[in-house]
Amino acid sequence: MNEVTLEERVARLERQNQRLKLGLMAVLALVAGCAATTKPTLKVVKAERFEMVDSKGAVRASLGVQANGSVGLGVSDKKGTLRAAIGLDRRESPAVFFWDKYGKPGAGLGVMADGIPRLSLTDRHGKLLADLGVDADGNPELSIGGKDGKGEASLCVFAGGRPELVLRNRDGKARATLAVTPSGTAGLVLYDKDEKGRASLGVPANEGSRLAFFDKEGKVLWKAP
Repeated sequence: MNEVTLEERVARLERQNQRLKLGLMAVLALVAGCAATTKPTLKVVKAERFEMVDSKGAVRASLGVQANGSVGLGVSDKKGTLRAAIGLDRRESPAVFFWDKYGKPGAGLGVMADGIPRLSLTDRHGKLLADLGVDADGNPELSIGGKDGKGEASLCVFAGGRPELVLRNRDGKARATLAVTPSGTAGLVLYDKDEKGRASLGVPANEGSRLAFFDKEGKVLWKAP
């Protein structure tokens, strides 16, 4: 049997050690490549509420489902005051709301349960000042009220292109109406406190103007022509 010298054994170990190093470097490179390109993802996350916080831990946004079944996303300012929200109420009607820096309501846009869209503007006390929407017959309408909730001016465009402006007193009763009929006649009607017409002015499209006054029973007192 041939004897293996010490030098040959050392050389053989060095060659084996070199191959081991090369193999280990290849494995490390493969692992590093996988770590750099593979990112774990979650396809579904289930929760009843999510909160986003700033660097100080203050909640700035929240998404969740309330006990009454409503769901929405709320956004707060850095002081924690709710400023905007979008979601579905308990009747599943979509809406968007805005509040001022004091947390008082300012505006709301939504679709009612009956499918009618509305835009509402309120003062900081929550009193309705202006309301834009569509009535039950599909006619667009705009209502503007006083800051104390008294008095109102409402504008509506009825089917056939008939615009109408109604002015109401502090008791909500109509005192004046200005309208244009589908035939093109422009008319103004003035009412007493009981909403009975007492004076009217009409200007037909192709004829002269007409003026008439009525008593409280609706009988003509005077007219021209």
